[in-house]
Amino acid sequence: MKFPYKLLRRRPDHHYVPTIYGRTAGKMRDIRDDAVFKRLADRVMLTEPRRTLLYYDRLHTLYQAFLNARDLAEDGPHMAEIGVFRGGGSAFLASLCAEFGRDRASLVAIDTFEGHAAADLPEGVEAAHETGTFDETAYEDVRGYLAPYLFVEVVQGRVQDRTDCIDRHDYGLVHLDVDIYLPMIFGLRHFGPRMLPGGIIVCDDHGFVTCPGVPKAVDEFLAESQRRFTRLNLMTGQCVLIAGTTAP
Repeated sequence: MKFPYKLLRRRPDHHYVPTIYGRTAGKMRDIRDDAVFKRLADRVMLTEPRRTLLYYDRLHTLYQAFLNARDLAEDGPHMAEIGVFRGGGSAFLASLCAEFGRDRASLVAIDTFEGHAAADLPEGVEAAHETGTFDETAYEDVRGYLAPYLFVEVVQGRVQDRTDCIDRHDYGLVHLDVDIYLPMIFGLRHFGPRMLPGGIIVCDDHGFVTCPGVPKAVDEFLAESQRRFTRLNLMTGQCVLIAGTTAP
C-alpha cells in the first residue's frame, strides 16, 4: 500500500521525514544560511540536466569533510570521487578548492560512465541495482564539464581497473558513491591504508534500504582493517569514516 501523501498538509520547500527526526527538527538551522555553501551547492544542483543526485543534506556532509581535510597538509587536499555520474559531486568538491584557494589540491574522478558494470553484479542484480543503472551520463560530457578545474582528472573505467590513477598515500578526502558491494569493498580496501591521519572517507547510500551492499562492505572493511577508523553513521544516509593511526 502506498502512503497517502495527499493527506499531508504540505509546506513549500519542505520534504517530509520519519518522526525519528524528532519534534526539535523544526528548530534546526537552515544549512543554506551558509552563503558559500549555498552558492556552490546551487551551482551543481540547479542545472538542467541536474548534475548530481545529492541534495543539500549530503552535499553539506562533503562540505564539512572538505573543510576538515583542507588543513591536514599544506599540499592538498588530495581527493578522489568514485561514482561520478554527471560530475556534480566532483564539481562541488573542485569548486571548494577554488573557493578556498587550495591551488595545490588534486581530485581524481572515476566512473564507468556506462552505469553499473556487469562484472560488479555477479548475480545480475543487487537490490534496486542492475547492470547499466546510472548510464544516463557520458565520459566526454563530464570531462568537458570539469575541464575548467585543471587539477581534476576524469577517468573512465571500474575503480578496480584504474588503480594506476589512485596510488598516492596522502588522501585527505575520498567520496565513495558506488551503491553496490563490490566497488565499495574494493574502494575501502584500496583507500583505507592511503588516507592521511584524520583523512575522511564518505560512503554514500550507507543508510538506504536500496543499497544493502554498502553497509555490508563497511562492516567487513572495519572488521578486517589494521587501521583504526572513527565511524559516524549519519541521518543523511551517509557513513563517515575518519582515519586514525595504524593499529598496534
